[in-house]
Amino acid sequence: KHTGKVRRARFSPDGTKIVTASWDGTACVWDALTGSRLAPELHHSKAVLIANFSPDGQNILTATSDGMVCLWSLPRDNAALLVLHHDGPVNRAFFSPNGRQIVTASLDGTARFWDSTTGQSAGPTLRHPDQVLRVRFHPNGDRVATSCRDGSVRVWSIVTGQRLFPMRHQALVDHVEFSPDGR
Repeated sequence: KHTGKVRRARFSPDGTKIVTASWDGTACVWDALTGSRLAPELHHSKAVLIANFSPDGQNILTATSDGMVCLWSLPRDNAALLVLHHDGPVNRAFFSPNGRQIVTASLDGTARFWDSTTGQSAGPTLRHPDQVLRVRFHPNGDRVATSCRDGSVRVWSIVTGQRLFPMRHQALVDHVEFSPDGR
């Protein structure tokens, strides 16, 4: 049981598990049918802002208010497999559709790509004029969409880092998503 507010909850790809992210500095994995906790809490030094499963459901990404992104294996080992760092809180962290890359969005004004096996940089840093609020992979994994506090949504090539096109809005955009078929 979390001792703080639960910020996010996400189903595993097969729908059998749920991962929750909490302001109390923990993430927990639950059985989606019984509500029983399946693994020990994933402890962090600050609030966990997001938690997501890998496409195969075997790993979990967590991101925190102190700029850390952790990759955990299920069943859980004693420590995170990888720890990645931003200079500001990380709002979003997702696996690519094939699970080989991670993309993160941070209030430090960047979205970054990481190799999900080594934790090394796996692409260009996408720089924004303000805080990056959201990021999402395209279903084919060749581009991402980001939203920025300046009211823009940008679509980027993950290979070149080139901004393919921007979309301007009158206010900040709190969510970005591609349609499942990518059109």
